[in-house]
Amino acid sequence: MKVLLAAPRGFCAGVNMAIESLEVALRTFGPPLYVFHEIVHNRYVVESFRQRGVVFVEDLDQVPQGANLLFSAHGVSPEIRRLARQRQVTAIDATCPLVTKVHSEAVRFARKGYTILLIGHAEARGLDWQATSRGLRTWMADGYGPIASYTVERLAACGIRLDGDVRFPLSLSESDLEQVDLVVALKEGEHRAMMAEQFPAWADRIEYWHVDDIDCATADEALPLCETNVLALVARLADSGQNASGLRWAG
Repeated sequence: MKVLLAAPRGFCAGVNMAIESLEVALRTFGPPLYVFHEIVHNRYVVESFRQRGVVFVEDLDQVPQGANLLFSAHGVSPEIRRLARQRQVTAIDATCPLVTKVHSEAVRFARKGYTILLIGHAEARGLDWQATSRGLRTWMADGYGPIASYTVERLAACGIRLDGDVRFPLSLSESDLEQVDLVVALKEGEHRAMMAEQFPAWADRIEYWHVDDIDCATADEALPLCETNVLALVARLADSGQNASGLRWAG
């Protein structure tokens, strides 16, 4: 078999940009310089930078407060950026522009209700979570206004953006149910009957959890339980080869 090698060959433009950014950062700040994730999947390049005082990390706990930190070409999640600000590091963003575009397009289509199938590898780490919701019997809500402050604080602590600054109760519709692969109702004892009344064809097709609302549990009790259930669900979908971008919450 005859194998033809393309020439010239080398790194893509995004990787070249990241390597150049690291070179400039080294000259500017000097070692030690921290990089979140290896700058490129090339052991020779990575090792040469290590010998010059670059420290590659996979956990921000390895980065001292106030240190200089460069994000690799693969991109990072909003949670990593939040933690970096919290640790008061000087962050240098060397994310490949094409990776950023993929992340932006995925978020844009997810907002429209599409289920996202991403084929790739580490670049998926830059995709973020976004909070939105639908409600049953929203006309019974005690007033209309911003989402509860404790919910906002919990979402921010998890690095999850709200879908808009102010949330007015939005009613669940038939089209909402048709656009997603999985619907979760937070409290079976309350929501199953509501679903049977408003959407009888869907009442037995959604997943019910057992999370009490504020009338039966404090925010410190209910919100961590929601988070635990969400993480367990994501792990379950990952194990089954599905994804979590097509979820809809009813509550």
